[in-house]
Amino acid sequence: AGTLISYSTQPHHVALDGDGDNSLYSGALARHMSAPDIDVLDMLKRVRRDVYERTNKAQLPWDNHALIDD
Repeated sequence: AGTLISYSTQPHHVALDGDGDNSLYSGALARHMSAPDIDVLDMLKRVRRDVYERTNKAQLPWDNHALIDD
């Protein structure tokens, strides 16, 4: 209980590297994790949407959780 695992892509897929210093996933995560007053799952939805759109729907970040509190 109370765990969260976030993956850069969905099961059975390979994450794309991107062109910058960070991968597309880690770059999106860095941008969104500093947003104030947002639930972690809502933040991960923003990350997921950014990566999905920037990869033309080729990469879809995935998470698995057993959160019981905000």
